[in-house]
Amino acid sequence: MMQRVKTGIIVLAVIGLLAGCAGRQVRELREQNQQLAVENAALAERLEAVTGESIRLSAAIDSVLRATGDSVNLQELEREHLSLVEENRALRDLLEEAVASAQAEQRELPEPVAQAAAELGLFRAEVSRQPLPRDTGGAFVAVPGVDAAALTPPDRRSPLANSGIVMEEVNGVRRYYDAVVNRTTPQALFLVAELTRTGTPRLFLVVNERYSRSEPPLAFRRVIVGGEAGLVALPVSAGSVTRRQDDRYRFERVEFPYGSAVEAAVRLAIESEFAEIELGGIGSVSRRPISDSERTALTNVLYAFETLATTR
Repeated sequence: MMQRVKTGIIVLAVIGLLAGCAGRQVRELREQNQQLAVENAALAERLEAVTGESIRLSAAIDSVLRATGDSVNLQELEREHLSLVEENRALRDLLEEAVASAQAEQRELPEPVAQAAAELGLFRAEVSRQPLPRDTGGAFVAVPGVDAAALTPPDRRSPLANSGIVMEEVNGVRRYYDAVVNRTTPQALFLVAELTRTGTPRLFLVVNERYSRSEPPLAFRRVIVGGEAGLVALPVSAGSVTRRQDDRYRFERVEFPYGSAVEAAVRLAIESEFAEIELGGIGSVSRRPISDSERTALTNVLYAFETLATTR
């Protein structure tokens, strides 16, 4: 009997304890709910105020635009821009088709194409007449030979393995070139991707020029890339210039860091069917077409650069 009484007392004590815990949890939850309700009300009031302010500012901006006519002008400019883009694309297609057809049939260019070519020639002449930038290359440095170290394929674990890209590594800096058109090509327009151990990849546009030493020094100070869509002129003062000569040849080289102007020149060289490069010097001008192999190499190194940038 006493055992049952003790058991009953213990059960009642446990029930009381549990009831006390449950009551305390209920009180705590009620207090938290009340606090959350107050915070929610404050946030709702703040949100309503911000929404009202946003509506007021939008109305004020619309009122100013209507008063000044900028809103209408902006819409008109956007429509004009789209129209000009379409017109430019149509004219470019017409020019490419007409030039290709005339060359294939060995006949004179149609009047619109001849006019476009004349305007392009006039623009080129105006650019050529502009004063040349200052000379940043200095005098030619005499060297016994200009043979460079051999380029090697990337490591088998590299994302550029078997991609037609070759590289050189000097003092921890890797420079990637197209296997066909690169720094060993005597006359070339090409890209080089540079990768350091800790930095981000960088891209450079390089122009190599080699000619006989019997010819007067070119010492070019401006690079012009031209095509059906126009011209892009790059002053060599924006890049790094080196000039060397041995017993037979003179070698000139300029390396431009990649920027908006260089990007425009590369795009023009790749997309133009009749792209050409012009090197303007003090006493002479060198002009030649950009080869298909050069354009392919530009595309290959752009792909290699994107690959290096995404795998860092």
